[in-house]
Amino acid sequence: YLCPSVPHGYSGSRRWFAHTVNHVVHSRCLNDNDAFLDNGDKADVPWLVAQYPSARFVLNVRELRGWLVSRLDHARHNRIHIT
Repeated sequence: YLCPSVPHGYSGSRRWFAHTVNHVVHSRCLNDNDAFLDNGDKADVPWLVAQYPSARFVLNVRELRGWLVSRLDHARHNRIHIT
């Protein structure tokens, strides 16, 4: 059980979306959380839809420039605050 209780973080080397790519049917990570944030583009969404047919999925679309600036700011913040 390597998935964290914080849906957008990670523990060890496994992130939440890895459970979808590897098709982990009885994943505690996927079953024990109500929502997941970030890196949804890496998830196997068709598999998720098949496994959780009553689930709701939200697609957030941003313009490219704003998204890139946000990603760079996030990376800069992490580099500054990592000890």
